[in-house]
Amino acid sequence: MRETPAWLADIRTALEQADAPALERAAHALEGSAGTLGAYALGDLCAQLEDLAESGTVVGAAEVVDAVVAAFERARPVLEELRAGAESSFGS
Repeated sequence: MRETPAWLADIRTALEQADAPALERAAHALEGSAGTLGAYALGDLCAQLEDLAESGTVVGAAEVVDAVVAAFERARPVLEELRAGAESSFGS
């Protein structure tokens, strides 16, 4: 999840620029990572955002982006604990 802040920035930039393809790519990247780590609520919201962008518009995306950011902030402490545990277990 180290890439998440960059993906969230990409999502916000795409929204500001009304760039649906860029929004779709960033949402897809974050969705995959979230799903891999078990952050299913975050992944579901990213899928909603991806579907919206896939339709070629960013209309209505601002609310979903806000929900994505909120979901990440809720999941962040647990994800950081998982990362810290993995790093200490594997010595990275």
